[in-house]
Amino acid sequence: MSSPLEMSTADEQIERQKKRNDTTRKRSTKLDSEENNPCLKEHHLSLKCLNENNADHDACTLYFMNYKNCKDFWYQVTRERRKNGIKPYLPPPADRLKIKGEYLKANSPK
Repeated sequence: MSSPLEMSTADEQIERQKKRNDTTRKRSTKLDSEENNPCLKEHHLSLKCLNENNADHDACTLYFMNYKNCKDFWYQVTRERRKNGIKPYLPPPADRLKIKGEYLKANSPK
């Protein structure tokens, strides 16, 4: 039979594991939301490519580059908005297409 000390240690380990699982679940839920991840579509497309190509990273290079470019773009937008005091720093999904269009228009070669 186990002692009370061993039981509490086992209970503590179970509690720690539950907290770890909750944190992981919250983190993945946060990233799986278009509200928090403006590049969710690109993320899913890159994973789909890996799945269809048996994890051949070379076959999915364009998807990875597209995802990275998307993340870089929205990072810059967030940074600019923070610098200018515009909240929310990451624009809501409804405004993103407009913001992306304005950026492309302002930065397109003439």
